[in-house]
Amino acid sequence: MSSSRVVCAAALRFADRFSGAFLCAAGGTLLAIGLAGAALWPATDAVTLLPFVMFCGAGFALFNVSNNRNMFLSAPSGRSGAAGGMQGTARLTGQTIGAVTLTMLFAFLPANDVPQIAMPVGAVLTLTAGAVSIFRLPSR
Repeated sequence: MSSSRVVCAAALRFADRFSGAFLCAAGGTLLAIGLAGAALWPATDAVTLLPFVMFCGAGFALFNVSNNRNMFLSAPSGRSGAAGGMQGTARLTGQTIGAVTLTMLFAFLPANDVPQIAMPVGAVLTLTAGAVSIFRLPSR
């Protein structure tokens, strides 16, 4: 079994035990830490980036699995196809916007500067997504 499947399986077990909003917030935070660390830490070789990539992978798995689970469970069963279509559309839109944005950065900035700009912006956006999830937590 590949390491990504192991992480996703663990995230699914967490999703069965903990609030989806909490897991989305935790995953967004871990992913933001990984992105910010990769952008700010001086990368001398691939081994230097390994801990940050691990944070990114674990954070993405926690966020993605619990977010998808919440989205599909909240849709009525008769509208599950529409929920899947909406999820696919949102994912493809985000990928397209990200690719276009990076293309523009590479077109207008020196290639060495783009990662130091793009990854912190991604960290802020990811942290924002995790913070939005906090508002879904039930009030005490």
